[in-house]
Amino acid sequence: MLRRLRTITVLIAVFHLIGYMLLPPGTYGSFAGPEPAEAAAGGPRLLGTSPANQATGVSVDTDLMLIFDEEVTRGTGSAAVTIRRVDNNSVVETFETATSNRVSISSNVVTIDPSAELHPNTGYYVIVDAGAFRNARGENFAGLNSATSWRFETAAKDQTPPSLLQKPAAVQTGRPITLTFSEPVYAASGVITIANVSDAADIRTIAVTSGEVSGSGTATITILPSNPLKAGQTYKITLPNTAFEDFAGNRLTGTIEWNVTVSGSAVAIASLTPADDATGVSVDTDRLIMTFNTAVEKDSSRTKTITVKNLISNAEVYKIEVSSSAVSVNQRTVTITLPGRLSANTSYYVLVDPGAFYDKTNPNVQFPGILDATTWNFTTMPGNDVTKPAIVELVPADNSVNAGLSQALKIKFSEPVYPGSGEITIRYGQTDLIFESIPVTSSNVTGFGTDTISILVSNRFVMNQSYYVQIGKQAFRDAAGNYFDGISDKTTWNFSVSSDTTPPTIASMKPAAGTTSVDPNDTFELTFSEAIRINEQVLASNPVVFRGNRTSTGTVQAIISVDAADARKLILKPASALQNGASYYVEIPAGVIEDLVGNPFGGILNEYIWPFSTKGTDRAAPVIQSATMSGTNRIVLTYNEPLDENSVPPTGSFYVTANDIRVNVTAVSVTGQSVVLTLQSGIVYGQTVKLYYTKSKPAIQDLSGNEAANLTNYNVKNEAGSTQTAPVSGTVNGNILTLTFNSSLQPVHEEAYRQFGVNAGGVHIAPSSITSSGSTITLTLSSSVTTDTSVTVYYSSGSYPLKDVAGNTVASFSNFPVRNTLDKTAPVLQSIYGSGNTIMLIYNETLDSGSVPRTNQFVVTDSGASRTISSVSLSGTVVTLTLSSVLTNYQNVTVSYVGGSPALKDLNGNNAPTFSNQRVTNGFVLVNLQSATVSGNVVMLYFDSALKTTNLPSASQFVVKENGVVRPVTSLSVNGAVVSLTLASAIGSGSTVTVSYTPTSTGTLQSTTGLTVPAFTDYVVMQGSGNTGGSGTDLGGNFETATGGGVNIKEQGATVSTRMSTGGRTANRYFLSASTVSDAYSLSRSRFNQYRVTFTAPSSQAAAMVELPADTILSIKRQSDQATFTLIHGDIAYELPLSALDETEIADLVRQYGQGNLLIEIDKGGVSQAGGLRTVILQQQMEMISDTYVFHLSFVSGNNTRPLTRLKHYQTMKLLLSRTLNGQEHTVVWLDPETGKLAQAPTTISNQGSMAVVTFRHHANAAYALVRNTVSFADTSNHWARNDIQLMANRLIATGRTHTTFAPDQPITRAEFAVFIVRGLGLAGSRSDASHFRDIAPNSELASYIGAAYKADIISGVSRDRFDPDSPITREQMASMMVRAARAMGVEILTSRSQSEYLKPYQDAGSLASWARNDMVKAIEAQIIKGMSATKLGPKQNATRAQAVAMIKRLLEYLNMM
Repeated sequence: MLRRLRTITVLIAVFHLIGYMLLPPGTYGSFAGPEPAEAAAGGPRLLGTSPANQATGVSVDTDLMLIFDEEVTRGTGSAAVTIRRVDNNSVVETFETATSNRVSISSNVVTIDPSAELHPNTGYYVIVDAGAFRNARGENFAGLNSATSWRFETAAKDQTPPSLLQKPAAVQTGRPITLTFSEPVYAASGVITIANVSDAADIRTIAVTSGEVSGSGTATITILPSNPLKAGQTYKITLPNTAFEDFAGNRLTGTIEWNVTVSGSAVAIASLTPADDATGVSVDTDRLIMTFNTAVEKDSSRTKTITVKNLISNAEVYKIEVSSSAVSVNQRTVTITLPGRLSANTSYYVLVDPGAFYDKTNPNVQFPGILDATTWNFTTMPGNDVTKPAIVELVPADNSVNAGLSQALKIKFSEPVYPGSGEITIRYGQTDLIFESIPVTSSNVTGFGTDTISILVSNRFVMNQSYYVQIGKQAFRDAAGNYFDGISDKTTWNFSVSSDTTPPTIASMKPAAGTTSVDPNDTFELTFSEAIRINEQVLASNPVVFRGNRTSTGTVQAIISVDAADARKLILKPASALQNGASYYVEIPAGVIEDLVGNPFGGILNEYIWPFSTKGTDRAAPVIQSATMSGTNRIVLTYNEPLDENSVPPTGSFYVTANDIRVNVTAVSVTGQSVVLTLQSGIVYGQTVKLYYTKSKPAIQDLSGNEAANLTNYNVKNEAGSTQTAPVSGTVNGNILTLTFNSSLQPVHEEAYRQFGVNAGGVHIAPSSITSSGSTITLTLSSSVTTDTSVTVYYSSGSYPLKDVAGNTVASFSNFPVRNTLDKTAPVLQSIYGSGNTIMLIYNETLDSGSVPRTNQFVVTDSGASRTISSVSLSGTVVTLTLSSVLTNYQNVTVSYVGGSPALKDLNGNNAPTFSNQRVTNGFVLVNLQSATVSGNVVMLYFDSALKTTNLPSASQFVVKENGVVRPVTSLSVNGAVVSLTLASAIGSGSTVTVSYTPTSTGTLQSTTGLTVPAFTDYVVMQGSGNTGGSGTDLGGNFETATGGGVNIKEQGATVSTRMSTGGRTANRYFLSASTVSDAYSLSRSRFNQYRVTFTAPSSQAAAMVELPADTILSIKRQSDQATFTLIHGDIAYELPLSALDETEIADLVRQYGQGNLLIEIDKGGVSQAGGLRTVILQQQMEMISDTYVFHLSFVSGNNTRPLTRLKHYQTMKLLLSRTLNGQEHTVVWLDPETGKLAQAPTTISNQGSMAVVTFRHHANAAYALVRNTVSFADTSNHWARNDIQLMANRLIATGRTHTTFAPDQPITRAEFAVFIVRGLGLAGSRSDASHFRDIAPNSELASYIGAAYKADIISGVSRDRFDPDSPITREQMASMMVRAARAMGVEILTSRSQSEYLKPYQDAGSLASWARNDMVKAIEAQIIKGMSATKLGPKQNATRAQAVAMIKRLLEYLNMM
């Protein structure tokens, strides 16, 4: 609107100027310029102004324009243009022409853009100071100094909205819908919806700014849908109030809806020749025939056409004018003669323009046309095609050398091809070993029916390696059955990848290092990090051997080879049997093994890397560790060492009772360290289960043949969770996902797939079908998993629940990780925490619980001294190291992982990399209890993360007290993040209730990612139902008072659905209707005189999600620029100022996707979006105080979700902690994606009693965490600015010149100061915006910061293309930059005195540059800058690094950003 009015203003000014130039010299005609002023000798002369002097009816949002007789430039100093009111001479706005960004000059025309609209019906005059503008010769304009030289009066503001006077009740198909308004209107924003009242699928959404809407700027608007409305149907038309506005910006008073009946075309197709979807159509077909249901005539206007297109390429084949002789009509039959032949083996479709034909008896009844590719399409027969498909192009090209190579290969053929049979084989060029073999019928091969085939390769190509591709002769054929000849040689398609200088490293060893009881004739396997080969020349003189640790043992040579099925694996076999009861180690000389580009392996040259002992050295019997129910019909016995899997006892060796009743054992299996017993009937939770075992032949024995002892009356763990049927493993390959459960399942219902969802790297994939067999279910997904991302599954028990064979319903689960066969990425260590005698390593993905490293594969040091590790355990994403002694302080503790075997690896076998001396953060980020409620005899505990449902604690580990008296807990259950405790009796009303929990080594609550719930004592339980949605004063209906003011919408006021958050968490999504949101703001305004509304998502939810109608929120935004909406979730709150929303961005999304909603989300913990942040925090050795939080703000329309990225200013997030913080050492950080470095989000910390409130300001769609950071410099300990330097360095704003020195008294450079300001404000890097300066390296880290400062208009260059980064900066330059920085944050520093009053105390104020005076005065007013002394300002003096830090700190405090 504003842009439109100002464009009109400029055009009027230009027309006036043209008119003036046509007058004789010296004439002041109708251009109504100001009274002539005496110009400086030779200075520029003013020809006219806009608005003209004495003008009336001027628009309130006009620009001011001055037109001179020659080109002008900005003046110098403080000369300004000032707008004043006529009635009281008050200043409306002043523009210093030398510096104001609201003054622009184009040749001889000056345009001034006021920052706010003028008042209607008000007189104004303009004063222009002498010297405000000057010509190219440096001669000043004399100015306008009289209140009568340039004055004008604004028009009364039009506040009458346009109204719709006429709208049609009926319209003919293919004809426009015409609307008549009370005045000219302009297309604004939003979409017009036209919906068939009897067919929900027939709906059209038309953006008001699209070409389907015309007439903008007039009182008549026409709507012509590109897809004509169907005849004989009634449509409901919805016109939003945002669609049109008048010249003054007044919109329609409300949404307009009405029904329109589409008349006319009774003209319809009866038949088509060739028929729709016909195949085998003759290539000799020379005509197309349309038969209608009534006699027709053809259009004669020469504007209608019939088009034949290629269905595959969409290329136009023939375009035939309907009025031509090629189209003939005979009553009901239309014949279209083609101008040429059709091609063999080709698919076509036909389009017919609307109105091409009409009813012969009623020309107003028109044929609506054929407008899509599905109504009439057909395919020709192959004909006499005997030509085989041939290769046109290969990607990568034959003989190409590729610096990097994607995993997709492509073949372009000479014609469309279809699948046959056989495989596509990729081989290593130097060894001919198979790299990957892909069946042509695999889902990894796509593009059939076209001429281009894509081949998705699952493995990653190795650098510095050559490959060639072979294809079978029956793999591809054309439509006529001609087969592609295939590729059988090594030269047709070969390529290589460069460059690799990294030697192969050991990934795993089998048997593992230190293994006892190895079979003397066993085969050994050594797996490397990449494909390998044997250097036969080195091997000839340096054999690989099994070397005995004693002279008497001797040495046995190894026969080695590379595994044909896995080029990473080396096979070693003893040339002769090893001795029994002897100790050996494997010795591999350096250079015997190398990768495929020749990088040599360093070898194994000592007895510590791969030692082992053969059978006979181990004489200790295996010892049972535990016996636990797994599901309802299996018992798992776990021993302390690997067992002989070939020695499986008979079922008669075992005797099992449940409540003293015998339960038959039907099967026995031995795997690893476990013996699994399958029972004939199911065990029920709560039964006492006992196990008896008597040795027989074969017996339970270890690899050395030592037999396990008998068992008598051995207790089998049968507690809550241990008997629940739950998934134990899963795999996804393409679009097939399998889940294996710990018990057999009943056959599943065919609709049960609807209860599942899959998350692949943040992308939701819906299953389309389900099957089951025994303990396995198979889900077919609607789309394939095509990347190596992490994949999780969630299941919500609904109408078709899964049940085990005992009839037990499978509990809902979420975020269950499955193995992705495409995953080739190693797990990444994200953080390390320590407390007591436990250290937890947290990775970014689920680890393989069957591959647990030994204690000697980790090293823990405390201040350099090694600490003994007593055990290693693994659960989910967490590796837990238990130390033999308790550490009270983890400040100087480091952890190293040296690798080896068993390797730490993810579910797809990718080994975690080794690491050295990573610091441990003191304290754990654990699963926290957020609230507890009791209702009747059920206590509900709400945690901040979803919990595992297996290996749960017993009921006896919980203690519930009522008024100090213990109330027995009889059972417990887990659902998501909620634990339910059932008591023996109900709790009385008004009682004081507490709950305590003690974990044990055999029973503990854990999150689905493996984090442990710590013990808690006498946690206070609230009476109620467990709704944590709000606790304010009830305001009636769906509303209550909000904490902090305004109105909170109760949970009952929302519509709830179960969805997956952007972070992959399954939780409730709350939808707030337009009426609920509007009523909440109206209530907040009337009761509390503020526009503040909140919604509290229950803390029991794994994530917080709330959805609000976008048009309603934008309507509230226009009512008040102070309106906010806040989402609260447990200890975190996200406050969105509605003024931050960019209406243009939302309008663009509405045009593209239709009307939609705003989706606000809060994700907590180890979601994928937080992985990078966690990793860098760990690398920087910072202490993470809070968990990670990810805030999302998106636009949602149907299945489309798009993040909002053009927010105008920061949002506010608040974190509540149950501890106090040191504001000097703590800050919130985020990861700048451009620099890859941590950056602070402007943070303020307020300690309130024993709590801390952390407030930080930044944007959504990023991850954040609260950290503790301590930095010290050797040269600041006694400096006056020590505290400021310490604070700013701890907050990642200021950095030292070296790691140990800050150089506080050295001059600060222009680049350093700009970087410090950007970091202080938390701005994102922007390298592209630094391209203006040729002295800033375009890809440097500095470019990110300089570009960010330039983009925010904080800095400018010393010239048009130079920034001069290394030059010192003066105090007056700093003052200007800081005032601009405040303006960039939306804060304009206002002065209360004249400039001379501010500068009067300083004797050197006269040296202050005129361009810097205003900014220096503002910096003094804000107390950002202070004098060097009481009488010295030092504007020209170079600022020191200490002074700069102190000033930026004061700036951030002034902006409430610190």
